[in-house]
Amino acid sequence: MTGSAKPNHRRPPRPKGWGSPPGWCRFCGEGTVKRRRWHDACRIVWRIANNPQFARTIVFARDRGVCARCGIAAEKWHVDHEGPLVDAYGDFSYWELDNLVTLCVDHHKAKTGREKKRLAKEKRQRYKFAGLGGLSKPTPTPRPRQQRFQLPF
Repeated sequence: MTGSAKPNHRRPPRPKGWGSPPGWCRFCGEGTVKRRRWHDACRIVWRIANNPQFARTIVFARDRGVCARCGIAAEKWHVDHEGPLVDAYGDFSYWELDNLVTLCVDHHKAKTGREKKRLAKEKRQRYKFAGLGGLSKPTPTPRPRQQRFQLPF
């Protein structure tokens, strides 16, 4: 990841060659031909990570809409990240094709529910560990009320 920006689990991190000049690949940082900015394979990997519709098209071509859990070709299906993006912490591999799977709506809903429960439990444990008391968020300290402006007459 470049710069001091905080990692965002909804966007993939910029690759190591991102700021490279023409003639060097923006993804892998290696030399290219004819001053191009991307290798063809690197461009596809970057598009899968940054364009959900393109990723869905590629995953459908690979899986043909067959759920990875039950093996049934569902009419309605979702593309899901096998490893949740919230756990990525700047690791680009979470956005790659190997981490994408096809799930039917029911299995996707169940997996998302399990992930939400796990994250809520981890959040409660962090609050408890930080000495902030029970299972709720700490109460914010009230701001002092501002004095109203009084007219001089």
